[in-house]
Amino acid sequence: MRLAARLIRAWSARALAPAQILHLASDGALARVEGGVAIDLRARRLLARLLARLAEPVLARASSRAVSVDALLEAGWPGERTVGASGQRRLQVAISRLRELGLRDVVETADGGYAIAAGWEVRAADATAR
Repeated sequence: MRLAARLIRAWSARALAPAQILHLASDGALARVEGGVAIDLRARRLLARLLARLAEPVLARASSRAVSVDALLEAGWPGERTVGASGQRRLQVAISRLRELGLRDVVETADGGYAIAAGWEVRAADATAR
């Protein structure tokens, strides 16, 4: 019972907290956490494609923010086939890199894939803005 009460309090606090904002170019190449520094992924097209794919359900206001491993593999490595766990490992490394670049609180593991964390809003940004 105490665990349930704690979970409800945590959820309520998160639900009432103002959303944090990720400004993102449509192709994912430029990102900025509001109040933070810009993350330039123009030279890291793979990471840009993954971030853009992660943002799609948030921008579409889908009921689930989770993006499957398969969908992310297709976005990051279009047309490539992976054998065994190699694709999942590639994806884990790429997601780790996004987190290292300043998106640790933004990208989370979720329901058989990854997602933009709850409490984060994605706003379209002009790709030429810095």
